[in-house]
Amino acid sequence: MRWKFTSVLEDPDYADDVALISSRFTDLQERTDRLAATAGIVGLKINSRKTKTLRMNHRCTDYIRIEGEEVEDVESFVYLGSVLDKLGGAEADIKR
Repeated sequence: MRWKFTSVLEDPDYADDVALISSRFTDLQERTDRLAATAGIVGLKINSRKTKTLRMNHRCTDYIRIEGEEVEDVESFVYLGSVLDKLGGAEADIKR
C-alpha cells in the first residue's frame, strides 16, 4: 500500500494480527513461510484455520499453504474491526 509518496506500507501488524500484502503469489507464499518459521523460533504457531486470504484482481488460483495446509480464500473478512473485501474501498465497512 502506498503510505506516503516515498514509502510503502508492506505488512501492517498489530499485536498478534498480521496482514501480509503482495501483488505476486510466490512472494506471498514466501512471506508466509518466513513468518511461520520466525514464529516457530519463539514457540508460536500460525493457526491455518484462522488464517484467511483475500484476492483482489488476481488470476492465480493456487492456495497459500501453512505447513502443508491450505489457507481458506474468502470474499471478505474483518481485520482490526474493519471490513475488508474484494472491492476495496470502505462501503462494506460503513454498512457494518
